[in-house]
Amino acid sequence: MISGAVLGGHLVHVIVFGTWGLVVALFVIWPTKARQNEAGGAPQVVSPCPPDLETAGSSWTQAAFLGLVAAATCHFAVMPAHFEQSWIYGTFFLGAASCQVGFGVLLLARPSKRILVAAVAGSLAIVVLWFVSRFIGVSIGPDNGGTESIGVLDTFSTVAEAITALCCLIELASHRIQPAWRWSLWSLQTRLALLATVVGVPVLAAVSNRG
Repeated sequence: MISGAVLGGHLVHVIVFGTWGLVVALFVIWPTKARQNEAGGAPQVVSPCPPDLETAGSSWTQAAFLGLVAAATCHFAVMPAHFEQSWIYGTFFLGAASCQVGFGVLLLARPSKRILVAAVAGSLAIVVLWFVSRFIGVSIGPDNGGTESIGVLDTFSTVAEAITALCCLIELASHRIQPAWRWSLWSLQTRLALLATVVGVPVLAAVSNRG
């Protein structure tokens, strides 16, 4: 039954989820060069970049950025269908996706405690709203308190938002908030995660909408 379902139409979902999960796990587990240097596993190398900038925990900021981009892509993908359902729903998804893109850019270019706290609050608020809409019901709009079904795309988006909140909290606890937009600060793991996000999320959105 399970193998039949996979071969019957969910193989792409499994591939996308598996690839994205693998690169995220690789990013978390695989020690970066900066961590090895801090642990004394490699000699210190003089770099033209400021030491604080190069050894900052920028990977967590980049991971939060990837989570925001992934969630925003999912919201943009379902926005037209929600506009057909109600302008209230469509406007919400348009605003949520736009804010996520904006906060993602700010996290990379001009991070601050306020931006990180706002990203945590916004991401968790959408996660809570997802749970309410799936298990309790939202009284605003044409659904009249009805619950929505749980799908692949909305679940993926919720996971991405939870990852964003977690990474922002870790970055806040590190007390080393630094810009992370320079490509030289992107490790192999985060570059792979970026590739998986840019390629995998649109594919997942297209397949989910078609299904």
